Amino acid sequence: MKKIEKQKNKKKEPEKHEKHEANETQKKKIEKEIMIIIAFMVFALAGVFFVTWLGKHVSTFSYDGMRFSLQKIGDITFYTTTLKIVRNDGVFNYTVYLRNDPRKLENIVVNANLTLKQNVIVAFDPHVDTCPNGGLAGLELGQFFDMLGIRKKVATTSQEVAASTGKMLANCSNATNKTNVILFTQGDASITQQGNCFVVNVSNCQILNSVERFIVVSLGQFIGLSKQKTEEKQGKK
Repeated sequence: MKKIEKQKNKKKEPEKHEKHEANETQKKKIEKEIMIIIAFMVFALAGVFFVTWLGKHVSTFSYDGMRFSLQKIGDITFYTTTLKIVRNDGVFNYTVYLRNDPRKLENIVVNANLTLKQNVIVAFDPHVDTCPNGGLAGLELGQFFDMLGIRKKVATTSQEVAASTGKMLANCSNATNKTNVILFTQGDASITQQGNCFVVNVSNCQILNSVERFIVVSLGQFIGLSKQKTEEKQGKK
């Protein structure tokens, strides 16, 4: 009997060993699968953070002293920047909404000091006045003047249009030491200056591009002038 029991015990020992090895193998397999899952989750989270970081940095950029961000409203992508504007009646935060990337408007050559007076006459050549997006361009320009606290009047360079519509008739000769004239006319894309008159030449009826270029350059010069005044005040203290 003792011999039979010993033989049975000898048979059980290899079986236990095999089961132990099988359990260890299964355990290692499970641990490996868990490590793979953890590694995948870590890489996935890292990917999300990277995409978020990349998207944030790609969608913002600096231009002419301003920080622009891309903002999508409906199907329209805007290039926006928020500025602190100091006026006689207070300090205001103003957000500029552009439909064009300001960096891509540099083909419109600017040879002017766009420091504006408190009164502005915006005069349109009839050919430019009928351009597509003319209404939108006029709206953006009007909002820009309102933001700066500038009083504005709209005029035409055509006597016929003035007579038929009752619009004010104006050109560069109406500019004074207290009033700027901004004259929109056809020509190679550029912005030039004749005394207190700014001539905005619009190419291929792209008036919105010209208006937004005018706004960006004017704001850039405004910011530069504000910084200069602040530095001068600090230097006197």
